[in-house]
Amino acid sequence: MASGAGNFSLCHGLGGNAEILADSVRLLGDEADENAELAHTVADAGLERHVQHAIPWPCGTFEGETASLFLGLAGIGMFYLRLHDPARPSVLLIVPPDA
Repeated sequence: MASGAGNFSLCHGLGGNAEILADSVRLLGDEADENAELAHTVADAGLERHVQHAIPWPCGTFEGETASLFLGLAGIGMFYLRLHDPARPSVLLIVPPDA
């Protein structure tokens, strides 16, 4: 992933796109393993760039960091939480309880 390659928001950023890829494993099974790997690659790149180098997280507002769920840090945190624990419900997908 190139440096400065976009924001990590759930709304319209890398975090939301990668979360959908990671969740595809639940729906498609082994056929979606490459999707899950790509989601983790995005997550690793974010950690390397923004945590290890102490660079602020690019949010969906394009004006620095915000705490909001869909455009900001809360959503970025939710993306990483769901990668760690896929049983956590998504705020992006409406899924019936028995699915």
